[in-house]
Amino acid sequence: MVVTADGQIVDATESTRQSLGIDAEPGSLSFWALLPDAVAREHAQYMREAMQRRTSIRVVGMLWGTMRQTVYSPIELDTGEPAVFIASRLAGSEEIAWLMRAHIPFVRATHDDMRGFSQLTARELEVFALIGEGLSTTEIANRLFRSEKTVEWHRASLGQKLGASNRVQLARLAIVTGLTAFANADEERRINVSGPSVAELAPILG
Repeated sequence: MVVTADGQIVDATESTRQSLGIDAEPGSLSFWALLPDAVAREHAQYMREAMQRRTSIRVVGMLWGTMRQTVYSPIELDTGEPAVFIASRLAGSEEIAWLMRAHIPFVRATHDDMRGFSQLTARELEVFALIGEGLSTTEIANRLFRSEKTVEWHRASLGQKLGASNRVQLARLAIVTGLTAFANADEERRINVSGPSVAELAPILG
C-alpha cells in the first residue's frame, strides 16, 4: 500500500483492499480513517519520521484486531511527492519472539487497535495471554498471585466475550493475536519493546 504524507491511499493491491474492506478507489480514502484516532495519530508519527529520516521504521502492534508487523518505507511518487510504502503482515507469537531473539530493531506501538478485544479488562488480557502460553489454571493462578477460582472466572468471561467455547479455542486465538510473545518476554525485553516515543527513536534507528 502506498500512502501520501497527508494519509491518502494512492495505491493498494486487491488483496489488501479486500482484507481491509476498502471499497473506495485509491486517492479517495485516508489510511487514518481505517484506524481509531489514537492509533492513527501514533502511526502518522512513525510515517512522518520515516519520511524525514529517509529510513524504514518497523512497528509491532495490534491493527484491525491482530498483532501485526508494519514497516513504513519512504518513497517518492512520480510527481516528486514524498510518500511511504506500507507493508503490514500478521505477526504471531513465534515471529515476534524471533524478532526479539535476532535483535532486529522495531518499535512496540504504544496504542493498539484492539477491535473485538477492546472489551477485555487488563486482567482478562493477562489471563488470555497466559492461556495462549499453554499454562494451566493452577500455573496462571500462581503467576498472577490469584486464586484458581478467580482465574476460572476470568476464563469463563473470556470465552463469553470472545465466543470461544473452550480453553483450546482461547489458546489458538491468543496465539494468532501475537499477545503471547510479549507475555513470554523477560523483564529486560519488555523494556526494550515497550514502545518509545518518536523522540526516542534515534538510538533505535541509528
